[in-house]
Amino acid sequence: MDINKFIFETAWQSIFFMQIFFFIACGSVSTPASGTNPGANLMVTVDFNNSTGAVQDLFGVNKPPYMTDTVGSGNYYNVGQLYQAFGITMVRLHVDLCDIYKDADIVDISSSTPVTVTSCSVTGTGPSHIKWTVKNPANIDTISNYDFSFLYQDLSAVSGSGAKVYLRLGHGYNSANDTGDPGSWARVAANVYRHLTGTFGTFASSVAMPAISHVEVFNEPDGMFWAGSKTDFFQLFSDTVDRVRIAAAAASTTVVIGGPGFTTNYLEKSLVSTSSASGFVSGVTPGRLDFFSVHRYDQCGSASLASDETFFTNVRAKINAQGLTGKPMHISEWNIGLGSSCGDSFFGNQQVQSFSSGMLTVMQNPSFGIGAAHFFSGVTPMSLFAVDAGLPGTVSIRPSAWSFWAHSRLSGGTLFNVQVCKEDICLDGTSSANDVVALAGQVSGKSYAIITNDSDVNQTITLRVNGAPTLMNANVYSPPISAGTVAAGVNGTNSYTIDASVIQPLMDTVSITTVTAADGGNYNEFTVWVDARTFVLVEFDTL
Repeated sequence: MDINKFIFETAWQSIFFMQIFFFIACGSVSTPASGTNPGANLMVTVDFNNSTGAVQDLFGVNKPPYMTDTVGSGNYYNVGQLYQAFGITMVRLHVDLCDIYKDADIVDISSSTPVTVTSCSVTGTGPSHIKWTVKNPANIDTISNYDFSFLYQDLSAVSGSGAKVYLRLGHGYNSANDTGDPGSWARVAANVYRHLTGTFGTFASSVAMPAISHVEVFNEPDGMFWAGSKTDFFQLFSDTVDRVRIAAAAASTTVVIGGPGFTTNYLEKSLVSTSSASGFVSGVTPGRLDFFSVHRYDQCGSASLASDETFFTNVRAKINAQGLTGKPMHISEWNIGLGSSCGDSFFGNQQVQSFSSGMLTVMQNPSFGIGAAHFFSGVTPMSLFAVDAGLPGTVSIRPSAWSFWAHSRLSGGTLFNVQVCKEDICLDGTSSANDVVALAGQVSGKSYAIITNDSDVNQTITLRVNGAPTLMNANVYSPPISAGTVAAGVNGTNSYTIDASVIQPLMDTVSITTVTAADGGNYNEFTVWVDARTFVLVEFDTL
């Protein structure tokens, strides 16, 4: 998570302050709130005959599906079934080498007098500079120097959710951010990967071997996670990539590896000569990068999809110019803002629903080449799901979670061409120039559209479908737009789990309305109502 001050890009459109008024009734469509001004002459056109490519798997989150409450009571919550029910496909794990490899020196060199410390996590308000260095490189391949217990806990939880692992090798928040031996750091990182592929030590029989989708080396080296020289960082990164590739070949598997997860301030930091963001691609060489990863956090209540689209455009152009044309960009952390700026309760607001749905739409724009993305985070803080210390045994389903529920319906499918037209001006559905963005596609013969209203007024939208074989019905799903809670079952003392019995009642909170299209001859046409700061999922069906 990036804690640096966010620098706001110039927006393309006016920003409205959020006005929340909503009405949800199961089996009905909400009606306009008094005093709002529904959009006029707004049309979303879906062309069934024009495919624009594959749906990219952007349905990842940070953090494994378990959490504890906020008062230190020891209550533990396993929410793997929620990850599965809401369509989470990948989990980015923040693997901390300091927690795993024990034969190392940890020295605080923040002040003029270095101090040896025993904990990987440091406290204090000032900037830290913690050097983590392997004591004896000759012992790096000694399995007894590794403690995988924390990692096993994470892997067990992810396994129960059915998601793949996006393995981030680095250090944790407020942990080490430098090393006296980059080459040895890389050897330890490669051994962690080797252990997860079964070629280093004995993998725990009680834990399922993970399906690793990607390996990301490091996290926010242009922020607080790296305090050493950029020359040392380039060596650390290059050596780690090379060693992990060798380990993958030895395990007869293929690895997709890249990084390094630059901060949301990457574009500004890349202009600072001493920053690891400056000259990174040439420093590690483009051939080592299967993907380039960066983070994106917006400005909380004043967040704008347009500013995010501008960011993606500028980052894509910058890395293309450095030799990465055609290689995927990953947004390995993203959200409407940082918890330190927004306050964690903000992530329960209705606005986060339309923003998250809008981002999942905008990031599908093929010009960005975004191959993976991870919301920060699945569980507290800044999360899809949360616990409240005042309601033990319950889990909060935040409005943003429903965005993943809807968009993951397209997982594995192909996209249709979508246009959003306001009066006579038509733009691609992923363009943020309108307050409404839209995405549509087909999966296993089922066709869907997702229409997101990221404005503060309700919108009446004409939805036109071209190329449909016959007259159609549409089921319009309107998910809850306020945070709700579900009761978790007790599974031992202070241990709670979400089980299948609570999932279906949760899904029943979605309002469903069936509408029949007007026959336009060569197209079908529907009228769809979308509340302010929310979205609808439209499922098409022939009569």
